[in-house]
Amino acid sequence: MTSDALTQAITDGRKGFQERFSSVYAPQEPFTTAEYSRFSQYLLSNLIGGIGYFYGKSRVDTSSPEAYSENDVNFWEKAIAARAHTIIEDDGPHELFSAVPSRPFFPRGFLWDEGFHLQVVMDWDMDVALEIVSSWFGLMNADGWIAREQILGPEARSKVPPEFQVQYPQFANPPTLFLVVAAFLERLQKPALYFGAPSQYLSDIALGTSFLRKIYPKLKTNYQWFCRTQAGNLTRYQGHGTSISQGYRWRGRTRQHTLTSGLDDYPRAQPPHPEELHVDALSWVGSMVITLNKISEFLGEKEDRRNFARQEEEIIHSIEQAHWSEPDRAYCDTTITRGTTPKKVCHKGYISLLPFCLGLMVPNSPHLGAVLDLIHDPEELWSSFGIRSLSTKDKYYGTEEDYWRGPVWININYMILERLLVSSLLQD
Repeated sequence: MTSDALTQAITDGRKGFQERFSSVYAPQEPFTTAEYSRFSQYLLSNLIGGIGYFYGKSRVDTSSPEAYSENDVNFWEKAIAARAHTIIEDDGPHELFSAVPSRPFFPRGFLWDEGFHLQVVMDWDMDVALEIVSSWFGLMNADGWIAREQILGPEARSKVPPEFQVQYPQFANPPTLFLVVAAFLERLQKPALYFGAPSQYLSDIALGTSFLRKIYPKLKTNYQWFCRTQAGNLTRYQGHGTSISQGYRWRGRTRQHTLTSGLDDYPRAQPPHPEELHVDALSWVGSMVITLNKISEFLGEKEDRRNFARQEEEIIHSIEQAHWSEPDRAYCDTTITRGTTPKKVCHKGYISLLPFCLGLMVPNSPHLGAVLDLIHDPEELWSSFGIRSLSTKDKYYGTEEDYWRGPVWININYMILERLLVSSLLQD
């Protein structure tokens, strides 16, 4: 190939990419200017360019001392002490096809990040997105656990501090891949919603259905593992004006962090309590149930469909009973005080919006107005640059690491916008 031919090929490839971008994503006013187009295409090309194949062994703590159940007072201190005496094993080798959050800084797969990556990738190329979903679920062990960070092999570990290399089968992560499968099902039923590369799964209903039948048992196993390992102790929540059947808390919590929630330094109850309940954990379980409910209906799994429909109702009820704070007009975490009494711990922000974002508020919910007010209030979450992660009125706003204590995150803002659109259509 001559230099002139190479130059022409690059020019043609760039033009083709730009045309396909406009066709697939169809930017709307005011985002049609050259400045916005260049920026959007830059983001997309970096996301697609970050997709890669990873292979190697992962470091896993397969021991299961009682301290890892985190059921005692000062559980985080006991868990940390127990980890100092365990033997870490190399697990694998494993392989993973995945995008990454950042090629120079985080060149490895992150479970909850990947679901957000694929929300964009699937519109560009559905089959690539589904191959990535299948690869992630190929990592799931017999119990249903998928490590939240895939640090495969010595090269990947060279980019990770030693204290973050080990993965723990008790630790979960927001199950965002369920959102991807749900979006695929929607496009399978409504192909006109898809404008990306030709897809064998969308062009052949039988092949698309076959993919769902293959992934469905894995989704159920992962869901059951999550419910089992992240279950909350509900004993003290029966009575006190509440009656709930669903409640969860993230394992791996410390005073400063709940890394497993994805919202690393987001404020939680202090001190941590083994009977606290996290509204975001319950909301993510609800999102899993909604997805499984839809798939079971599509596949004609009638008994599963009835069970998941019932669980969805129970989760919505439990969110309202255990996590809605009328004085604060927001959804909040709950903890136990004075030994026996449940108490709402409100740090208004993204966790307060997750029941709304994940479709767990009925269209005529009496609390919908309060949630919309929280989003739109500039003294709370609203800003000229997007919805803040934490209210400006919160005492932790902008403090310490300031990671999820105010900064605007595009993934959650996308979820908010999507749910606002869906809600507006439902409400006409």
